[in-house]
Amino acid sequence: MRSEGVDPRDVSSEVEQPAYRVHFRERTGTAHDFPQRRGPDLGPPRAYPSSSSDEHRLLQARDVQEVLQWAQQQADGRLFVVHVETTDGGQRGLLRLQGRDPDDATSGAAHGRAATARGSRA
Repeated sequence: MRSEGVDPRDVSSEVEQPAYRVHFRERTGTAHDFPQRRGPDLGPPRAYPSSSSDEHRLLQARDVQEVLQWAQQQADGRLFVVHVETTDGGQRGLLRLQGRDPDDATSGAAHGRAATARGSRA
């Protein structure tokens, strides 16, 4: 991480109460996939972990601390990721504030790095 000084005058707007998104993820077991093969033999099924998601949009939160507290209280042992909504050219986007998406292949060891119910790293 790197820190840089900034000029606070370079910001043209600020959103007082942004919308937040909290995505909960829970492992549900093992699913199976049959890889594509030539001929009538599809080969053995390939097992991979399956999961379910439960996604919420939070409005009128006082601040991000209230959102994080709510997510921790609702997690019940599930992993979660917290985002703030943005708008760019009329398109809705998300900025990740806490946790990592377990399906994000670019995050390396993402499965163990999402936030847990206690707000720590797994």
